[in-house]
Amino acid sequence: MIDYLLDNFNWLLIGMSITAVVVFVSLFFVDAGYGKFYTKKWGPTVNNKLGWVLMEAPVFVLMLLFYIVWADKNAIVLLLFLLLFELHYFHRSFIFPFLLRGKSRMPLAIVFMGVLFNSLNALMQAGWLFYLAPQGIYTAEWLSSPQFIVGTIVFFAGMGINMHSDYVIRHLRKPGDTHHYLPDRGLYRYVTSANYYGEFVEWCGFALLTWSWSGAVFALWTFANLGPRAHRIYKRYQAEFPDQMAARPRKRMIPYVWMLLPLLFIPATASTQTIKRYVPYGKFESWTVRDLKESVIIGGKTKRIYNIGPTDTICENRAYPYNARTPWSSSNAYARVAGVTKTSCTVTPDRSWDGSLCARLETKYEELKVLGINIKILVSGCIFYGHIFEPIPTANSPYSLMHWGTPFTGRPKALVFDYRSAMPNKGTVTKCKITSHKTIHADDAHEVTLVLQKRWEDKDGNIHALRVGTAMTHIEKPTTGWIKNFRVPVIYGDARKDPAYKDYMKLGPKGLTYYAKNSKGKIVEIQEEGWASPDDTPTHAMLMFTASTYEAFVGTIGNTLWLDNVALEY
Repeated sequence: MIDYLLDNFNWLLIGMSITAVVVFVSLFFVDAGYGKFYTKKWGPTVNNKLGWVLMEAPVFVLMLLFYIVWADKNAIVLLLFLLLFELHYFHRSFIFPFLLRGKSRMPLAIVFMGVLFNSLNALMQAGWLFYLAPQGIYTAEWLSSPQFIVGTIVFFAGMGINMHSDYVIRHLRKPGDTHHYLPDRGLYRYVTSANYYGEFVEWCGFALLTWSWSGAVFALWTFANLGPRAHRIYKRYQAEFPDQMAARPRKRMIPYVWMLLPLLFIPATASTQTIKRYVPYGKFESWTVRDLKESVIIGGKTKRIYNIGPTDTICENRAYPYNARTPWSSSNAYARVAGVTKTSCTVTPDRSWDGSLCARLETKYEELKVLGINIKILVSGCIFYGHIFEPIPTANSPYSLMHWGTPFTGRPKALVFDYRSAMPNKGTVTKCKITSHKTIHADDAHEVTLVLQKRWEDKDGNIHALRVGTAMTHIEKPTTGWIKNFRVPVIYGDARKDPAYKDYMKLGPKGLTYYAKNSKGKIVEIQEEGWASPDDTPTHAMLMFTASTYEAFVGTIGNTLWLDNVALEY
């Protein structure tokens, strides 16, 4: 059931939103039978304190379980989301019920409906935040985004209003007093349901700080549930305290329009901000070091290559677990061809403009001697989303030995990164593969590619794709230093219609063929068949940086591209 709801998450949001509207209308005609409106018509009851615990505790437990099962435990932002959510529900489940006074009852029907909604809400919030949110959205940089800062302020303001208003209600009467009183402290001077206003503001804040549709639907549900109840309380107070209500007119739930307007304008303000979210390992601060022993026939030396991923050292000849550790692969190769183990290293860590680590991609010769014969191969440094099937068994058709792309559903505005370039042999291009060696006068460049695709697989295992988004550029000139925050806009839909279109942006970039593993475990060509609608959502992203624009074994010797701070702008 959970898998089905996650697979149809948009329909879950739509269904919850429609249900919220139905509930909103219904509650103007039917009182939820607890608290002030308790009635025996709702059937069997339990103690009010127990009812609140039974109703609210499940969402506290489920949210924690979903975090444990789904969330990236290294993502501090996700932990903060959890703590804020659980802070509210810890108070609501295990503190608030035991502060209640009196001996009122709660219908089991109300408890059951509360448990049902809270369980679905836990799935809705955790499903997005911990499971479905695209990679790289909720990084540490999110903590400095305007929506997180404003949303957190709004969240705690709402929590403070809610808790203070509950305190006022609890202390209206002294022990033994059975009279009813009109609350008139705090925001109760302006509304008859200040506690409801506080809770509504709180969840509006949560929607902002997570900047999520699931949070917005929860805020909608909060208003749908509490708004009609606030109206009924207002009418009851008018009947019970006509003189006091006339002497100091109050609103129902929202004190003044200007107190609601900030909640309406905050999303519009925040939406004009650009948010830079670093892709996983996009700061290149951690690398896996791999020490691999080459075959005796070519010297038997231990060579070092690097993978962009968790900090680790691997001192044995074994395939790297790309999918489990990092979305990045590179031209750094661990090959075993005709029984001979060989390595290649054209991507290495280096120092960035601020002294931190960056990635260095170089086009160079890889040389070796076999039985006295010198063999030379040109290799261009390249990093890309995907993985290589190691050990590489052949030098032929290298792209067919790779799985290109990674699951991705975001819609970024641009690709942003810092770079530095060196081109000491500009104007020459060399083709060098084993015994073939030729240099001509031509221009080379670094290539940057971000392709967003909508992929699907047919019954025969063929992988098809439509191009949703295109962000490509060639860096054609060397630099004297670092270029910071270089921006490549994403063109959605048919890129040919955009004035910035270049021929290298055509379908099947550069006319090359890319491959992926299908559900049957077979490596097949990705058949990019056309342009998607500009409004389509991608399923995969292919992100690539390379020191050369040419195919394998061709490029300009010495071309070097330094990269740092790779991010997506939203």
